[in-house]
Amino acid sequence: MWQHTDNSLRMENHKSATLNLPISIKNAYSQREAAPFAHLQMEMKHMNNSKIHPAIQLSNKCPAFVKPAGYHLPLRLFRLMAVILALILGSGCDSGSSDKTSSRVTNPGTPPPWNPNIPAPTPQPIPDETLPRNDQELNVIAAFPGPGEPRVALISPITIEFDDALISGIDLATALTIRSSDNKSVDGTISQPDLDRLVFHPKDLWNPKTTYTIQVNPALMSARGLKVNAQLRWQFITAADVYTTPQRVIDECMSELDEEMLAAVNQARSTARSCGSKAQPAVAKLTWNCLLQEAAIIHSDDMAAHNFFEHIGSDGSRVSDRVTRTGYNWHYVGENLAGNVSTVTQAMSGLLNSPGHCENIMSKNFTEFGFGFARSGNRTYWTQVFATHF
Repeated sequence: MWQHTDNSLRMENHKSATLNLPISIKNAYSQREAAPFAHLQMEMKHMNNSKIHPAIQLSNKCPAFVKPAGYHLPLRLFRLMAVILALILGSGCDSGSSDKTSSRVTNPGTPPPWNPNIPAPTPQPIPDETLPRNDQELNVIAAFPGPGEPRVALISPITIEFDDALISGIDLATALTIRSSDNKSVDGTISQPDLDRLVFHPKDLWNPKTTYTIQVNPALMSARGLKVNAQLRWQFITAADVYTTPQRVIDECMSELDEEMLAAVNQARSTARSCGSKAQPAVAKLTWNCLLQEAAIIHSDDMAAHNFFEHIGSDGSRVSDRVTRTGYNWHYVGENLAGNVSTVTQAMSGLLNSPGHCENIMSKNFTEFGFGFARSGNRTYWTQVFATHF
């Protein structure tokens, strides 16, 4: 496996300058402030005089930081940079690829509150013969998730549409029963937004990669007196641990490999660990963002097409530039690279064993994530992009 790291800090006000600081890793720090400093980025150059080779190049010695000759900062800027540099120095040296940030999360160990009123996905028509159907019964004609539905978002409610209006005064609390594969009943609330529709909001997120069974109460009755078939039940399967990533995002831009990568990152963030000599507490999980994925894919494709392995793209762009081009209004942004591995498990193992990459993965500063993969011959290029909206 080969990895690379890049750290960069650029302060822009009415003047702009780039600090080139000698260190044995490359990490990038990008943060936007409201005003007057629109962009912060610090770049640390690799001390090895040889070219970056597609094999891991580690250095466990950290050269001293130096101030470039002829460059003078106002006192306030210098103090601000000193604080940021102190935070970065705490990560140690690494040959992997990471772009670092800091965050405004007040309690990163606690996930944000989950909103049970998330709009329910539109129910999809149920194909004939998929579920019991009889003209003399109350039938389900559309649902989400439908029978056998895979990759259901952990935040998705259940929506069921019948072919007739339900009788008034029904006991909504008993209208539906949802059980997990270990036969545990799922707590939640049931609403009736329309006469012929029910929506179940689970109390908590669905468990990842779990099969659930939906059972409609046979006592449920239509306004015309039709009852539900006693065998009216079906199953669906949830996605991997994509946290509160909504269903529309999963459907729009996530592959199974993307799910696997986000789940691996979220699993890592859920457990306290040491990144080198630095203890990292468990932090909140991330959600997927299609724009961050776009930036990651662009960079992986670029590296594969031009045979290089570096945070700076063939057009001179950095991760902050690539994310900005997608239209994502970022406050904090970072990037990890891995190469010459064939599985998510191998990529994550290498990144977590590299202090700088590990700190990116465990950073409380990020809330969203995207991933891109490319292959050129027998070489593979994996790009992780982390960010937080401004």
